[in-house]
Amino acid sequence: EEHDISFKQQDGVRFHARDMAVLRAHCQNISVILSSATPSLETVLNCKRGKYNRVDISNRFSKEVKVKMDVIDMRSEEVETEKSISPKLRNLIETSLSQSGQVLLFLNRRGYAPLVVCKTCGTQLSCKFCDTKLVEHKELKCRLCHQCGSDFPLNNYCENCGATEQLKLVGLGVERLLEECKEIFPEKTIKVISSDQLKSKGSLKESLLQIEKGEIDIAIGTQILAKGHNFPYLSLVGIIDGDLGYNSVDLRGTEKTFQIMQQVSGRVGRFKKSGIVAIQSWRPENEIIQAILGGNDEKFWDRELKNRELANVPPYSQFIAMILEGNDLNSLFSWGQKIFTAFNKLSKFEIQIFGPALAPISKIRGKIRVRMLIQCPKNTITKKIFQETMAAIKIPKSQKIIIDVDPQNFL
Repeated sequence: EEHDISFKQQDGVRFHARDMAVLRAHCQNISVILSSATPSLETVLNCKRGKYNRVDISNRFSKEVKVKMDVIDMRSEEVETEKSISPKLRNLIETSLSQSGQVLLFLNRRGYAPLVVCKTCGTQLSCKFCDTKLVEHKELKCRLCHQCGSDFPLNNYCENCGATEQLKLVGLGVERLLEECKEIFPEKTIKVISSDQLKSKGSLKESLLQIEKGEIDIAIGTQILAKGHNFPYLSLVGIIDGDLGYNSVDLRGTEKTFQIMQQVSGRVGRFKKSGIVAIQSWRPENEIIQAILGGNDEKFWDRELKNRELANVPPYSQFIAMILEGNDLNSLFSWGQKIFTAFNKLSKFEIQIFGPALAPISKIRGKIRVRMLIQCPKNTITKKIFQETMAAIKIPKSQKIIIDVDPQNFL
């Protein structure tokens, strides 16, 4: 899974394990295999430019197995309030179960509800240490910050206005989907597979083994179920929210959404059992779903590469992110401005620097975060140039600067 974002180390010394593997292979004159059903755009472009050799596996493991791709237009479905399974998907689930098939429902949203809102004052419950909203987790009996991991009690009290019994759960998570499935299919064995529910690698292995043996009728999972697993009894994959992530501010948002949907779709039809992939969407005409339905990965990659080239963003240029962390907002902006001024003088290298600006998640673990972003032609700013530019800027010890070459997220 060479495209997987988990290869990028996001804390401490930041590096990309895939790129380090390629560099080491080059230095030692050995081969490296980058394997993926949904390669990163960087790898796709390197293949198109002849830098990498490309080998395609054009057939499924079981050639005779047919997988039907279906999109469910939610605009024409009558779905009950606060429910998520459309009548059409419910019929597909019932048919699959009646034929001794197994169902995988995919929703890449952990917990019960992603938002807790006070109906009296409109306050959205947030983490005390981060600029993020708390996620309701009924299984863990707490409200959890997915940024720093802090947990808060499940009380029904608004600290902003003092109202009680006025908190409303908004949105859908895998635990809420589990509740809905148990109402519809009370006699079936249903289980959620999510990183929150798994206390160890052993418990994940045990859950996967239960699915492989057919002991679970309906598996509900996040991206932890999307990649690399073989489920012999699986006959239906239902993607609950096919639009999730499509309108992300992340420049790789479209690419990541396409990859995860393709990966989860690939769980069905891996053995001799034919299957169906059903995608619920409010915008079935969007390019990601159309590319998946048409089985035209090349068309999607070409379109995405063209969009990136027109915007002159990676992989056609390079990004270097700089994040300042500290306690004094004014001081962070002041030093951020000095960094901007220093790098803005490097006009001969065709660089642009953006910022300083508050990060989209402006506080993590109590520290305020201010971001800057350098955009430049690839391999323009060497380590020597970067160090010489930064040498004149003596960041105070009360602040921490993070340098992230080729950032994978912009939070």
